[in-house]
Amino acid sequence: MKTALVLAGIAVANAYQWPSPLIDQVEGLLYEGRGEGDPNNSLIDFAGKLAQCQSGSLGESGAAEWIRFAYHDMATHNIEDGTGGLDNSLLLELDRAENVGVGMKHALADLSHFPNKYLSFSDVTAVGVAIASAQCQGPIVPIRAGRRDAIVAGPPGVPEPQQTLAEHTESFRLQGFTPEEMIALTACGHSVGGVRSNDFPAMVPPAPGTTADNFILFDTTTALDNTVVLQYLNSTTKNALVVDKNVTLISDFRIFNSDGNVTMNQLADPETFDQTCSRLFAQMINTVPAGVTLTDVIEPILTKVDGVQLSIGYDTLLLSASLRFLNSSDQRTVKILWNDKAGGCASGSCFNWSQNQRDVTTTLASRLGLSVNKYDFVAPINATTSISKFWFEINENDGSPVTVLDNEGSGYVITQDRVLYVPHSSTATSTVVAVRNDVAPSRVFMDVYTRGRSAIVNQTVDLAPSTDIESRVGYAFYSLTQSFTGVEFTFDLHSIVNGTTYTEDMRDTYFATNSPDF
Repeated sequence: MKTALVLAGIAVANAYQWPSPLIDQVEGLLYEGRGEGDPNNSLIDFAGKLAQCQSGSLGESGAAEWIRFAYHDMATHNIEDGTGGLDNSLLLELDRAENVGVGMKHALADLSHFPNKYLSFSDVTAVGVAIASAQCQGPIVPIRAGRRDAIVAGPPGVPEPQQTLAEHTESFRLQGFTPEEMIALTACGHSVGGVRSNDFPAMVPPAPGTTADNFILFDTTTALDNTVVLQYLNSTTKNALVVDKNVTLISDFRIFNSDGNVTMNQLADPETFDQTCSRLFAQMINTVPAGVTLTDVIEPILTKVDGVQLSIGYDTLLLSASLRFLNSSDQRTVKILWNDKAGGCASGSCFNWSQNQRDVTTTLASRLGLSVNKYDFVAPINATTSISKFWFEINENDGSPVTVLDNEGSGYVITQDRVLYVPHSSTATSTVVAVRNDVAPSRVFMDVYTRGRSAIVNQTVDLAPSTDIESRVGYAFYSLTQSFTGVEFTFDLHSIVNGTTYTEDMRDTYFATNSPDF
């Protein structure tokens, strides 16, 4: 049963057991800006994709693009039959007029690096809303996981500016929102971003004296705050959806004014605005098709292991791993220890100290009062005696006892060493693996997961013995030159030996360094 403790006033997941692939990855995106794995490749830096709230040359907002992307994916939900919701069907609906906008392509490009075998595109989109809000000084949005990606397009139905108030009200009702929530969610979503002339030429003219693209912000701040509400109420707004001369297109005005400004006056209070936007953004991203069950809210994990990779060095096996804390310390020392396959330490030396300490704090983590630190390890493992599990000893060097972190008593188990990925000899287009050569495998192959047009797709490919790398430390080498489609891919390695299949689960191409040490 999960318990919690409080760190800097924040609820923290405590009784967490590794590995939990979905939780590991979503939690990593939220509080480290990346999923599990090598931290040194900017392609996987999720938070770095949203470096600032106003990032475009015209004042466009990456945060607004991410939030709009999520809303348009969710907006075709139908509470009456349980269809639609945040399910990634938007990727099959981008050619519809209701989904116009280069911002959709920007958001897709930002988010598409992260889905994989365990992590759906729709979960990534949901995390994007939380990161966007946090980066723009908006409210904290709680995140659940477990969304499933659709493989077919849903029906049309995203609200458009030219529609009537009655049409908007009915659309939001089918999405699961009351008329008051329709007003508030529109204000929350339009607290960042604006309207682009290339997307809505009837509403926003090109830049004065030119045919160049133009952009009009919803309000005068880049923050996700209630300025959009205040400027509407005091009649200073430049929001094109409120003041456009074409009254057919002023959908924000019709929505905001639909209850005589009662809701907008309530949102004029900053605390009410933040609380309301947090609740409605969470409701928006938790609107999923019937039959989809989401996890509990994902809290930050107090101490977390990731980046675990057993591989081949020059004359030993190499165990790479990281241990992450939610609080930094200049005094703390951390040691990794392990057992060999026999359950002891036949070599007489089965421990190593961390190589370095680094900060991986995201804006969201910082907003929660967390200072997220990682300790990295590369430990030489005797190839003959190998390894069965590892654990850590933590010394805060403040007079308190040394603590042991051992995965709730079970240790961090290395399930097999018969087939191993070799990142130091691999690239994004060439995969090298090592296979124990005491018994020849009948087959070495990999299940490859790539992002198709709307979902992760799988294919199986075989690897052949490598002619370029000689056997060493009891291992022979196999390789594959691949040309897979997709932004990035992940893969499972398999080796069949005497009828038994040995598997290394979900390796990532970003482990590959293209810097072989042999």
